[in-house]
Amino acid sequence: MNAAQMWRYFTTSVYSSGDLPVIATREALQNSADAIRAAIRARQIGAKDGRFEVVWDEAERTLSWSDNGVGMDSDTILKKFLSLGDTGKADAGSSQDAAGGFGVAKAVILGLSASFRWELYTRDNHAVSAGAGEDVSVYAAPPRQGTRIVVN
Repeated sequence: MNAAQMWRYFTTSVYSSGDLPVIATREALQNSADAIRAAIRARQIGAKDGRFEVVWDEAERTLSWSDNGVGMDSDTILKKFLSLGDTGKADAGSSQDAAGGFGVAKAVILGLSASFRWELYTRDNHAVSAGAGEDVSVYAAPPRQGTRIVVN
């Protein structure tokens, strides 16, 4: 699936109005809130220790989102996060367990950049997309709590 092409579809239909970085941040926050709740349930972090951060680096021209939630294993990255329309939230019992759940939020997050270059750091994985139409590569990385997405 060409995610950049799908993003163009979403910007003209599902997400037809609004500031795209703000919409992407809302979607990232929604995913992070679910991941933080999962990390609390798994006793990886305390009930009041959840963290979500948004950083715009003007010098590097990057926008990043990070959290200290449960993170994603490589299978989740490849089969759910990068699969438009698929979601890891299908088994959620209520909105307290998962927000959203249609699997389209990632089109907003990953399609934010016109050049469509991004990196994802989560658990012990580092996923990289060099641009629209390019394959995503997943590498081993030092373990970390949560997820960080950087869009160039």
